[in-house]
Amino acid sequence: MKEKLIGQMDGEEFDSLLERFIETQSGPDEPLPSEVFFDLWADIEEGRVPIEINGMVVEGRLVLLPPASASVPVTVSENEIVLGDQVIKIRLVSP
Repeated sequence: MKEKLIGQMDGEEFDSLLERFIETQSGPDEPLPSEVFFDLWADIEEGRVPIEINGMVVEGRLVLLPPASASVPVTVSENEIVLGDQVIKIRLVSP
């Protein structure tokens, strides 16, 4: 069987993979093999999509506009972006 990335699997293939993983991990606590960890991490990294946030200067203030859609929850308010528990504040500075 040709190996696929998680994002390339249909629902049945993913469910089957998940069930096999649970079966193999249901024994005593064993560390996850490093090659499995890094393969999964690579799959996640390849699926990363940038979040585009538009901005404009209104009366000398930076105003950011929330994205129409995003793969993760994003809150945008004036010059502040909240991604999960991370807050990004953007300040305009003169050159």
